[in-house]
Amino acid sequence: MIMERASIFWGVLRFLRREVLARVPVLFIAIALDGVVSSAFLASKARCDLPIFVIALSIVSLAFLGEWLFLRSRASGAGR
Repeated sequence: MIMERASIFWGVLRFLRREVLARVPVLFIAIALDGVVSSAFLASKARCDLPIFVIALSIVSLAFLGEWLFLRSRASGAGR
């Protein structure tokens, strides 16, 4: 939930800042605070359930790697 909020803030910062009259410092502070809360949660989870944390981190890393490889192959094939 927290990371979704941060991505929404980032989207507002990049694309809708002028339309919604968003203040850049407020968005940066919100993203930074979400990062602090996420880091604290991850540190707590890693300390309590290290095997679950490692498994989850491995799965997320594999998902990102797979998506990166897929998008890279699509981008290189788009020029043909």
